[in-house]
Amino acid sequence: MSKLFTGSSRGTRLTVVLGVVASTSLGCGPVADSQESGPSQPESREDEVIHLTDDRMDVYAHPDPTLRARAMYSTPVMMYQSVGPTLEDLTTSTRLGNFFNLCSTERFRDDPILADCSGVLIDDDLVLSAAHCIKKSDACGPAGSLLWVFKYYRPAAGAYETITTDDVFRCKEIVAKGSAPATDFVVTRLNRPAAPRFTPAPVAYGRQAVVPGHSVATIGAPSGIPLKIAANATVTSGTATDNPAATLDILGGNSGGAVYSTDGYTVAGVVHSAYGPSDEYQWDGTCRKAYSGVNVHGNFYVMPAILDTLCSTPGVLSQRLCAPVKGHADGVSPAGVFSGGAFDRRNLGQAVSVEAVFDLAGATVTTTANRTQRDILRRFGITGNHGFSVEVPAQFRDGVNHIVDFYAIDPVAQTRVSLGRRTFNLPLDRTAVALGSDFDRNGHADLLWFKPGTQEVSFWFLEDTTMFGAASPSMPAGAAGWELRGTGDFNRDGHADLLWFKPGTQEVSFWLLNGTTVVGTASPSWSVGAAGWELRGTGDFNRDGHSDLLWFKPGTQEVNFWYLNGSTVLGAASPSTPAGAAGWDLRGTGDFNQDGDTDLLWFKPGTQEVSFWYLDGTTVLGTGAPSWSAGAVGWELRGTGDFNRDGHSDLLWFKPGTQEVNFWYLNGSTVLGAASPSTPAGAAGWDLRG
Repeated sequence: MSKLFTGSSRGTRLTVVLGVVASTSLGCGPVADSQESGPSQPESREDEVIHLTDDRMDVYAHPDPTLRARAMYSTPVMMYQSVGPTLEDLTTSTRLGNFFNLCSTERFRDDPILADCSGVLIDDDLVLSAAHCIKKSDACGPAGSLLWVFKYYRPAAGAYETITTDDVFRCKEIVAKGSAPATDFVVTRLNRPAAPRFTPAPVAYGRQAVVPGHSVATIGAPSGIPLKIAANATVTSGTATDNPAATLDILGGNSGGAVYSTDGYTVAGVVHSAYGPSDEYQWDGTCRKAYSGVNVHGNFYVMPAILDTLCSTPGVLSQRLCAPVKGHADGVSPAGVFSGGAFDRRNLGQAVSVEAVFDLAGATVTTTANRTQRDILRRFGITGNHGFSVEVPAQFRDGVNHIVDFYAIDPVAQTRVSLGRRTFNLPLDRTAVALGSDFDRNGHADLLWFKPGTQEVSFWFLEDTTMFGAASPSMPAGAAGWELRGTGDFNRDGHADLLWFKPGTQEVSFWLLNGTTVVGTASPSWSVGAAGWELRGTGDFNRDGHSDLLWFKPGTQEVNFWYLNGSTVLGAASPSTPAGAAGWDLRGTGDFNQDGDTDLLWFKPGTQEVSFWYLDGTTVLGTGAPSWSAGAVGWELRGTGDFNRDGHSDLLWFKPGTQEVNFWYLNGSTVLGAASPSTPAGAAGWDLRG
């Protein structure tokens, strides 16, 4: 594997013949940007370039990890030459500023200009670009000079990524092509697969229009310089079948680059033109500046129309892109629920059946992909009801490794289409404990809200951090004087139920749910707690698979468990350390050391400290604290959930007043990071209860 170029020095020799440069042209060749040549020119966004503010950033500098990954692993650039670029090409070729006589304030002016157009990898050996970038009929093939080069980006300020022969591909053939400017796209086949070294970007299959206001981003080589990510753009006009316009910061060289929907990071289309003034670089008397203004837009040709042509071309075998039925299956949640999505791209309105086959033939669960689930949007750009969930049958919840194969059923051919194989290992059926607040049973923890005074209840349905809906139970409010204190599965039907407590009388009640429908109410056989005690949540403290009740006595700091079998109280017990330290408040339960036993979660208001008690039944094995041992001032710890679906209990924070919500992602006691839901705060007057 020989190195073609690496390093960071600069020079002044143009080694590649570049395309025509004009902003009213179809965008190939070199076009402008600013500099990053030293400490006096840090990565900035102060100059007004392209559409108002120039949002282009180097790959290393962009804050979005998904867009960075798309640039590094899915974005090649087009070069017309016999061999890949050498170190000399990169370090001694003409700089952008010299080529255009740019003013000293222009960004990226010290970048080399080697690329001709941009592209995006959409299958193992297929690259999508703009048709007008193919300048010669014999550009592809054994004698062709069209190369696709990956890793043409800066990994750090002043540096270049190392490019080897493994990163350079020759264009073998043109697979499908439109005609510029109306259908300006081309799909080329590489002379060898780029995967798995590089990763095809997911494409949008949905036929819904790219509507004005929709957020998009693009990745490409403006003016032929190393890749830049330009986000913060919005669609200004568009339909489902042609050429939407957007406030994209693009110049010549961006042509053929992917336009990503930032809602799901799928390829929504391909850049094919920019329109604005007659020259992208405006002469100000002594030097040139990149044009800025509200009238500069970019057009892109939509992905579903490209797929229509590609997949109807005889001889094209792209199972990834052209299979009529597509989908995916995610991992299992702690509650033992797999989720995923499936759709028929020939008829997106038709629900698709899904089969889950456990241990090859041990059991088959059949369901229908007809649920609202945002993961299908993130992966395929499809909106609507195409999600599914499958609960692991009880016989496979035994602490042993199992496999499950997921299949979508092609509605036309009535054949199975593989959605993938997953492995799992669930402890002895303890659904009641793991279920938590997953009210829509999609395998993702949801949020539970309560409005004191009106006694209203509301659910926020989450998929990781994305809030994609809200609902209230069929009985939307509790009785006066009662407070919502948490969730459990009190009738063991696999649905999260609600736990109510009436301070003063110490009464306890359950609302038994089926999704959002209240199917009944019940009270434990010991319907009243002792004076001075407060109900603080649920857990499975004797590991019998039933939700038990957790009690706390403020002042004495005592802790007590009620062991339940449904609504029957079997008995009560206290942990071996019967009381917490002064000033600490009991806030819930989780499994913080991954031993299958319910542990206790403590919070100290004022200092904001957090602590765990590790339990084995009633025995306190020890204590611990998260690596971030204290929360921010003004925030309160409100419970736990698995908000990133990694099988670990995470922490749920709430800030009264601003109503903000935040998650701490845990791996045992290590805090991996924090995030807020896409709707970061609840409405005034509501309180987060789980």
